[in-house]
Amino acid sequence: FRYKFTLMTTKSRPNFNPFYFFLTLILNGGLLASCSFLPTEGDLMEPSVEVAAIPAIEEEQPAPAPTIEIEETADIPDTPMAIEALRSRDYPASELIIEQTLDPGANYQRYIAYYSSDGFRIYGLLTVPDEAMPANGYPSILFLHGYIPPDTYVTTADYVATQDGLARNGFLTFKPDMRGHGRSEGEATGAHFSETYIVDSLNAVSSLEIFDWVDAERIGIWGHSNGGLIGLRMITITDKAKAAVLWAGVAGSYVDMLETYLPRIDFLLRLSPPLIEQHGLPSENPEYWDFVDPFTYLEDITTPVQLHHGNSDSSVPVELSISLYNALVGAGKEVELYQYPGMDHNFFGEAFDQAMRRTVAFFKARL
Repeated sequence: FRYKFTLMTTKSRPNFNPFYFFLTLILNGGLLASCSFLPTEGDLMEPSVEVAAIPAIEEEQPAPAPTIEIEETADIPDTPMAIEALRSRDYPASELIIEQTLDPGANYQRYIAYYSSDGFRIYGLLTVPDEAMPANGYPSILFLHGYIPPDTYVTTADYVATQDGLARNGFLTFKPDMRGHGRSEGEATGAHFSETYIVDSLNAVSSLEIFDWVDAERIGIWGHSNGGLIGLRMITITDKAKAAVLWAGVAGSYVDMLETYLPRIDFLLRLSPPLIEQHGLPSENPEYWDFVDPFTYLEDITTPVQLHHGNSDSSVPVELSISLYNALVGAGKEVELYQYPGMDHNFFGEAFDQAMRRTVAFFKARL
């Protein structure tokens, strides 16, 4: 193209003042504001404008929400006896209060003491060694008695030899009177179809943990008969007990106790029908019984266990302890089993002495 440059001059505007003209140009954007570039005649063309295509901007889509896969699990039955229900509870520590001083034992002091559990006052027999207390407190044993009819149970007269055997060997011991026994408040039940004894015993551990004379890291459990089942259930719920010794424990699976050996367990023959009528037998309704059976949770146990049972036990078949032993061995747990030929539900004589020596050695090695 050939362009003609034209500029406004004094001839194209009368009374033209150059000074104001250029000042106006400067103020309004410069010289080019009054200039134009024009093609010569004949060179004009149709304007051709090529517009480049602008790619469309795709709207950013939000990332899809992650998919959460929920593993289906069986519903936990609505019963406070379920192990999971007991695990989810709190077991608050209350002060263990000495109410009465008794005559001393051979090398230990004896007291009546109490603590609180579920709003009830639970009494028991407390023994404290005479020997100097270690820096962190005495190794201690929660002593769980078996079921004795409440009207015949006496705090200071039942399990005297067994508690003495532990107390004279340097252990602080506490034997709570189960709910409804002795002066303990509440209703006497049992450990097979009620959670109350287990709750009271777990609360007792919490109270021992804060007791000035107890080493909270060295607490063990001793249980006999019904106390053996309490102890077994406790160690599937908590790992606070560093050792558990069970004598003649009613500690079989519910299949064993309510089906296989039921004819040989008189008290379960009397007590079990209402619950069986409500929930069926364990083999018929495992959806319920598996959740309340400690055998379902043996894999979770970390507490070393020692079992003692008389081969002639007429109240609790020795097969229950044998079954528990085999199950714990199968689960890879630390467990010992001792059987005593000719012994019934309670030991005496040489069998008692031997069981006590083994019990003391087991506790001393682990507490």
